[in-house]
Amino acid sequence: MLSSGGGPALGSFAMSGNHPLRRLALIRETPSKVTVSRRMASVRCVRISRQLPRDRQLRAGSQRFASGAAIRRLGPLSALFVAALAASGPLRAQPPDWQARSLVHDGQTRHWHEIVPAACAARGARCPLLVALHGGGGMMNGAQFADGTGLSAEGARRGYVVLAPDALGDNWNDGRPELAAGIDDVGFIGAMIADLRGRAGVDPARIFAAGASNGGLMSYRLACDGAGMFRAIAPVIAHLGTALIARCRPQGEVSVFMMPGTADWLMPYDGGGVAAMFGRRGTVVSSDRTLAFWQGAMGCRGAPVTERHGASVAVTRYDACRGGTVVQRWTVEGGGHSWPGRIGLRARFRERLSGPTSAEFSATEVILDFFDAAGRAR
Repeated sequence: MLSSGGGPALGSFAMSGNHPLRRLALIRETPSKVTVSRRMASVRCVRISRQLPRDRQLRAGSQRFASGAAIRRLGPLSALFVAALAASGPLRAQPPDWQARSLVHDGQTRHWHEIVPAACAARGARCPLLVALHGGGGMMNGAQFADGTGLSAEGARRGYVVLAPDALGDNWNDGRPELAAGIDDVGFIGAMIADLRGRAGVDPARIFAAGASNGGLMSYRLACDGAGMFRAIAPVIAHLGTALIARCRPQGEVSVFMMPGTADWLMPYDGGGVAAMFGRRGTVVSSDRTLAFWQGAMGCRGAPVTERHGASVAVTRYDACRGGTVVQRWTVEGGGHSWPGRIGLRARFRERLSGPTSAEFSATEVILDFFDAAGRAR
């Protein structure tokens, strides 16, 4: 049973289908308080007091838990829940210029948030565009992901239009037949970008996508099936899906910046089942095979540049690729299922549930540096 603090519900969330967290009850919100209750015998509730903006339907999974005891009471299924949070970082203050948007695509109403810097709304503007793709599991929406990683604030500071779309249900249709089958997410994202053109000037040669986990896999699919729309993608803690790599034929020229962790037990570095302990969620190939695929797909010639970044990051980069593209991987040695450089859950919970998070660099900053360079190379 849910408590909403006596006010009208602003939003709700429920797990469905075969998702391992389907026993989560509804979550309702008021402007001042979120109360989460779960129908599990050993769980009472987790209560978080925080002022929430009225114009966003926040998912309670993106909030921090109030105490370590609360996490321990959730039992084994809590690992996937908290690891999903660690993959994307905490909810930060909403930038004042987020705008909520929606459209009907393929018979479904789809939602996103957007930031359009003032200069990008001017006549004749040609701004870079960043699509930020949240992780799966239904624990957060796009704006929460973009805020938590800092992609929204840093992207806007650099003059990017930022789009933060929401998956329909729990997951993006990233090409794994086990998840979100039949949902046209590629078409929706294309329609979202087309809708934006009436409000902002976007440079079609500088459209980028970055995502974590399920969002990272979705960025691979956009590169495979997006008809050459994207100049570069940055998949974090994600490898190509086994089903997708078998049919991926990228159109155009796309730079790729991979960022896997070798100690990621949800997205195994050597390939295999994704979060396999939680049921059938599809499989991915190894990080090495993913890198080799994009090297071949982009016609990269010669040996890669190999170097170190700090104590725990091994860099592999192919610079001599078709159309000035770059294919590179920053392997976080000992890194878990998390966004490097973010400020997140308490360290002992993060490492226990999602593996270690690198503090040697900011994934957000190096990804946007990569996108900046990819835009200049064209």
